[in-house]
Amino acid sequence: MESVQIWTALLGNFGFPMVLAGYLLLRFEKKIEILTEAISTFNDKCGQLISDTEKQKHL
Repeated sequence: MESVQIWTALLGNFGFPMVLAGYLLLRFEKKIEILTEAISTFNDKCGQLISDTEKQKHL
């Protein structure tokens, strides 16, 4: 019940858009971290593939 009071107080003080943005940010934070890691891994793999391809051209 305390969390409802906290959300109601935040809503009254900051307005609906700010509270909604905060809620969504907290909710999707883990998914954003997973996507960031996946993009980083993809970038590393692409770099490695390009490097391997360039090495094969020189042989």
